[in-house]
Amino acid sequence: MAEKGGIYPPFFNKGGCAMNYKKIFMAVLYVCLFMPLISQNMVMASENIFPEKYINKQNGVTFETNIEVPEKLDFSKIKTGTAKLQYPKSEQAISEIAADIAIVDQDISSIEWKGKTIDISYYTLEDGSTLNLDTILTYTTPFFDDILNVFRVEKTDVFNADNYSQENNFSYISSEDAFQYIVDMINRCGYELGETNYEYYALDAETMQQQEIIADKAGDNSISEPREWNKEDDCYYFFAEQVYEGLPIYYGNQTFPDDGVTNRPVQAVYSSRGVEGLYVNKVYSITESGEKVSLLEFDKLAEKISDKYGNLLTSASYYVNRAKLYYMPVAVGVEDYELRPVWLFEIHEKGIDSETENEYETTLYTFLDAQTGEEVVV
Repeated sequence: MAEKGGIYPPFFNKGGCAMNYKKIFMAVLYVCLFMPLISQNMVMASENIFPEKYINKQNGVTFETNIEVPEKLDFSKIKTGTAKLQYPKSEQAISEIAADIAIVDQDISSIEWKGKTIDISYYTLEDGSTLNLDTILTYTTPFFDDILNVFRVEKTDVFNADNYSQENNFSYISSEDAFQYIVDMINRCGYELGETNYEYYALDAETMQQQEIIADKAGDNSISEPREWNKEDDCYYFFAEQVYEGLPIYYGNQTFPDDGVTNRPVQAVYSSRGVEGLYVNKVYSITESGEKVSLLEFDKLAEKISDKYGNLLTSASYYVNRAKLYYMPVAVGVEDYELRPVWLFEIHEKGIDSETENEYETTLYTFLDAQTGEEVVV
């Protein structure tokens, strides 16, 4: 017979069982308060499904692969898009660059390119600078030629970029302000550059003097007249790439697939005298955003790579050193491109040349669609 007061719930027995109720109450309270935070952290962690390094070996292909993804990339915003190549506008570029300097010589012609007429203009300015305008903008002063003698960033035997700082700022202007000036100048030449990533080297006069002496002693024929470097020659050398939805836009091609700084679409030199060199190529305007996409797991991408190289009829060995996530403009018309998230894989091939019997090592690049895993041709 039930006692007066009704029937107690099964988890709360009359008498000494109040403590059980308190424990359950605290457990429920913990779930209500903290599970949303735990759930949120799980969602945030699951956004980046890629490890910093992928180690595996399959089908004879060795993966010790550094995976390069922007640290704060919001994976939920990755989407396709459409884009168009941008070109310099001649009148605007001349007005911007040669406004206060007389043009002493010019050569203007045109070519047919991809079904359209492209004007090719080459100008020599009174101060010895040159300006070339076609699908690319190239501007150089005589000082820029001297820079090429003492700053070698290409990964060859003459590489010396590691002698220069990538952090220092000069007193006459900060690196940030100098780069912003360059962006504004590019836009005044008819481009819409948009969001960018950039890195730079601070080339100081003392180090440039030292590097010129070293190059001269090494018999570098490019140095005909050594320069006396001074503080006015301190300059920044910038390398920049476009960014869309947090991801860099790939800028290489089938001939030069390397994504190192020497292949960047925007390069510039800025000294206390102003812009000394400017190169703009393969800059895109995003015309439309597409649908959001989900990315394939890295294991499946690695399987695609191992199938490609592991099944080659060769005695060479293949090592996948690096994979970087990009947006790649894939041509869908004369000037129209589709932006797709794509992985660049850097692969080292090592083997013995069948003709010379000498050991060799070469770098290969393969691009996989990040959504489907299919190979993409640049």
